[in-house]
Amino acid sequence: MTDGAGRRVRPVDGTGRALRHSPLRLRRRVGALAAAVTATALALGGAAGAREMGPGCAGVDVSYPVWSPDGRRLVFLSDRGGHPGLYVIDAEGSGVRPLGDFPGEPWNPRWSPDGTRIVFYETDAEGEDHVWVLDVDGEARRLLAPGIWPTWSPDGSRVLFTGEGGLSVVPADGSAGPRLLVPGALYGTLAPDGSRLAYIARGETHVTVYLAEPDGTRSRPVLTRPRPIWE
Repeated sequence: MTDGAGRRVRPVDGTGRALRHSPLRLRRRVGALAAAVTATALALGGAAGAREMGPGCAGVDVSYPVWSPDGRRLVFLSDRGGHPGLYVIDAEGSGVRPLGDFPGEPWNPRWSPDGTRIVFYETDAEGEDHVWVLDVDGEARRLLAPGIWPTWSPDGSRVLFTGEGGLSVVPADGSAGPRLLVPGALYGTLAPDGSRLAYIARGETHVTVYLAEPDGTRSRPVLTRPRPIWE
């Protein structure tokens, strides 16, 4: 990310520290867990009914599968084309196809509630992160804002993400710029009915989960835990 003067900056948490969200670091931390989840999710039926994801997947990095809302498709990350990208496959294990070309490395794909779009963030060659939305059945993609860890609002009209200064929100159609929702928050998501917001904030020694109004006001802590020792 860059500031108004064009200087490179990173999103910060409530302590003023830059967020350490390098995809390579995240991959090292959760790689084993992600691999186990991937293997389970993509087996699609257990040992007796397991199916391979499709031709060309053997020996390539396949990770982070996410079900479509109707349960008919999966989006996943893979370097099967020789470069990291997003792919969609039918739940039966056929019809795998790429979702366009990605100059950088895409992460954190999330289906829109109606299953027509996918939001994700992409890390470019300079290490800058940006949130994008793309159409699942086409190759149209739209840049929303610098940031990471996007999630959808229940009606699909907005995208929450971690940007400069904390948790922000932006219209999914790109009709307006991002707005800071909760300063210092690391990650946030709205309840399925849109009535409440849950977000995470990090202090010097603890990480806390808060519940708040959808606009980020009237927050209250619901869970506090010591920060992991590997941080």
